[in-house]
Amino acid sequence: MNAFELGVSLATIAVELNEEIFDLVENAGLQNLEIRHYNREHYQRNRPFLKKFSKTRPWTVHAHFGGNVDIASFEKKTREAGLESLQEALNVAVDLGAGILVVHASVEPLAPQNREQHKKFAREGLAFIAEKCAGKGMRLAVEFLPRTCLGNTAGELMELIDGLPEDAAGICLDTNHMMDQYRELPRIVDSLGSRLIATHLSDYDGVDEKHWIPGAGVIDWQAFFNALKNAGYRGTLNYEVVFKDCPPAERIALIKDSHRKLFRPS
Repeated sequence: MNAFELGVSLATIAVELNEEIFDLVENAGLQNLEIRHYNREHYQRNRPFLKKFSKTRPWTVHAHFGGNVDIASFEKKTREAGLESLQEALNVAVDLGAGILVVHASVEPLAPQNREQHKKFAREGLAFIAEKCAGKGMRLAVEFLPRTCLGNTAGELMELIDGLPEDAAGICLDTNHMMDQYRELPRIVDSLGSRLIATHLSDYDGVDEKHWIPGAGVIDWQAFFNALKNAGYRGTLNYEVVFKDCPPAERIALIKDSHRKLFRPS
């Protein structure tokens, strides 16, 4: 693929697909899609449409997260449920021909005194799933997360994937999860280097996640874009935005306009 192609998390447009939404997305001029895996039933309902995409392609699958699905939990059953859910999402990615599985290393809140043990459990789970991904010719992308979640700094993300082969595991950088680190975004891109293999793009207020359209918040997008180019990033620019009272066609138009204004290679 070409660097800086436009991608969209499909859930940004619509959670459930029908013929109208399919036609809208398929003919919107988007290059890539991220598919959110909620559960088996949701996937089976939407699979007939997902399998028909040809002008745009599923590029990443985002595994389910939260609740009783957590590979870093102290509870064995919860960790096992997390691994089972990740394997289901991996099967979805294989079915759709997506090359990257995006995962969360933990839920929250995490108590500081328990963080090292949570990291141990997370590393075990990530190593297991990375091996499964490699066996399918895919890569695992661990997401940069906010607040007290595991992976809330570039250093901790690199620690979580330390020892995993580069062709099997990398990082998904979510720009909306920087919290007070937004000024450090170019440096973070540089520190992740070739391990940066996926993005979630949205803007915020510099305090907590908002999922605004890029350009509506505090992020210096030109500096971010330059950092991506300098790092040799070859992935898609995937928009993960939350819209309110905005029809799907208008959402797509706003995303395409943002991409054209902010990310036109010079």
